[in-house]
Amino acid sequence: MKKLDAEQINALKSLPYWNKVNDLVNLYEKEILSQEEFKQELLRIRGEFKRNTPNFPKVSPSKKRSIGSSVEMVSIEGDQFQLRSNINYIAILSDFLISKYPIMQELYKSIIGSNPSHFQSKKNPVESISWYDAIEFCNELSHLEGLEKCYSGSKDNIRCNFQLNGYRLPTEAEWIFAARGGRYSKSYDYSGGNNPNNVVWNSSNSNGSTQPVGLKNSNELGLYDMSGNVYEWCWDWKEDYPNITENNPKGPLNGEGRVIRGGSWWHDPEFSNILYKYKKPDFVTALTGNPTDIRGVLYPNDKNYFLGFRITRTLK
Repeated sequence: MKKLDAEQINALKSLPYWNKVNDLVNLYEKEILSQEEFKQELLRIRGEFKRNTPNFPKVSPSKKRSIGSSVEMVSIEGDQFQLRSNINYIAILSDFLISKYPIMQELYKSIIGSNPSHFQSKKNPVESISWYDAIEFCNELSHLEGLEKCYSGSKDNIRCNFQLNGYRLPTEAEWIFAARGGRYSKSYDYSGGNNPNNVVWNSSNSNGSTQPVGLKNSNELGLYDMSGNVYEWCWDWKEDYPNITENNPKGPLNGEGRVIRGGSWWHDPEFSNILYKYKKPDFVTALTGNPTDIRGVLYPNDKNYFLGFRITRTLK
């Protein structure tokens, strides 16, 4: 019969979900579970606990995992820009950091303890992620790196303190500005170019799945996969763009759907257009004179094989 030593048992007893782990220990010591099965079940229970717990347990500094430079971040110089040519909505953005790639599966698993992705591969973007999952990841990564957690509250009452230095989702305005190339934008249709084959993983070239990040050309800021591969969650609830000038817009305080941007491996390349604009039927376009912006919007608990995220930080 296998036996865990006293030190191992004491370490497991310190976990807030010991009541569930205790049953696992009994199965392992009776050799009903192999060592690998025991480890996988521990990871599953840990991930389930975190998903259902609004405030994560504190990790003492001496026991923090060393994750080093786990996320490559690119510094973005803020500026004033117009979100749509046919709408007089001006956003004025401060400087911020944004991840060079969408969050990869290997990083997500190292922080959360599980990988929910349908297309399992370490260097592919994590997918099948809800907005809530992305929020949890940001807070946990901030905690592990000794940064301030930006998010508080739970479910529809989650709030973001944009003044703090931790990780968070980009606002829709930050996402669009970064995807366009920021101050160095060349006004491409897609992030990084006008030819989707060079910059977009989409339904015509993806072989029916996500692809490793960073294989297509980057945009003017050195950011990869902002068009295609996976849609990316933004912070904002969806709203119609107002005809105003606004500093660091963050969207409304509530709503029904959170904004997603960028298109994916499953969609036609048109969905990866930076502004995600689709024209109405010709006779309607002729009457209105403008294309329709049908931004991607999903409920925050939605998950899909084409849905992931990247992260940002406020620069002070």
